[in-house]
Amino acid sequence: MSSWVTGPLQNGTTSVGTVVIPLSSSTAEFNRGVTINALSTNTGVVYVGAFDVTTANGFPLAAGQSITIAALSPAECFVIASAASQEVRWLGA
Repeated sequence: MSSWVTGPLQNGTTSVGTVVIPLSSSTAEFNRGVTINALSTNTGVVYVGAFDVTTANGFPLAAGQSITIAALSPAECFVIASAASQEVRWLGA
């Protein structure tokens, strides 16, 4: 299944550790949200949420899993991991 995307796409890769960080410092504005994918090579779990996300309250992404969030900017999404040096890729439109 495919869907049409209007507006410019932006993407990035973020290295995630055991301290909460924003998905990106980009303040780009999106109409369709942000998709976040935990790389299949990750050995830990990445947690997604608001600025106060923790490994106890975040939405878990195991290696290879994705989530799409109706966020207006990647800077509104925050991530933390259960182990150092995990990576996520994100795509916004």
